[in-house]
Amino acid sequence: MRILNINTSYINKINFKAQKNKNNTSYKNSTPEINTTNFEELVHQKASTIEEAKKFAFKNFHIINFNVKDVSSANSINNALTRVYNTSKGKAHFPPIITVEPTTKGRYSGYCTANEVSIINIPSKIQDLFHELGHFNHMFTTKHYYEMGKYSELIEDGVKDFSIFNKFQKDKKNLKLIKKYLTGYATSSPAEFIACTFNALMNNKNLPEEIYTLYKNYEGPFADIFLQRIKK
Repeated sequence: MRILNINTSYINKINFKAQKNKNNTSYKNSTPEINTTNFEELVHQKASTIEEAKKFAFKNFHIINFNVKDVSSANSINNALTRVYNTSKGKAHFPPIITVEPTTKGRYSGYCTANEVSIINIPSKIQDLFHELGHFNHMFTTKHYYEMGKYSELIEDGVKDFSIFNKFQKDKKNLKLIKKYLTGYATSSPAEFIACTFNALMNNKNLPEEIYTLYKNYEGPFADIFLQRIKK
């Protein structure tokens, strides 16, 4: 399924950028490190109850609050988290809170903070989950995450240095390529490009080498692992 394009009329209701926990000086303190020594591929164990799904999420991804109401959605999410874990060779970061909200609760398709990934309970929820996990992990792979947001976010955050954003927007050749192989929304900022690309790669979409290279240049999560695909 495609990534839902976010309507700019309610873009301010969506917070795709990291929000520092008031009790922490760094968002990197918000999730524990997962041991990647002697990595072994994880096998998703389908749960019969919500409690079983919560235990799987806590044991393997350190998710403390697994706010999912039905077993089917819980299994879909745990299966997606397992894919991210295995693809990253165990290097992925996961938020301590994952929430699936009722469709009627809001119009956005998802958001990401330093402690939570939330998605709306709609058919494309797994694609939205990959998108938000792309944002979440991007916080850990670059020191410039706050400088990679959309123009409105840079203004809101009081960012003074627009050089990364301006460079991205001036690269018309790559913007055209991004729109062709991803979505128009992916051209709105480097951060959205990374999240959209991460989603596409987690869905095994074939992308041209230029997209992979750009993904690495903007310090996308697990870029070297993804780049191995086109070198084989």
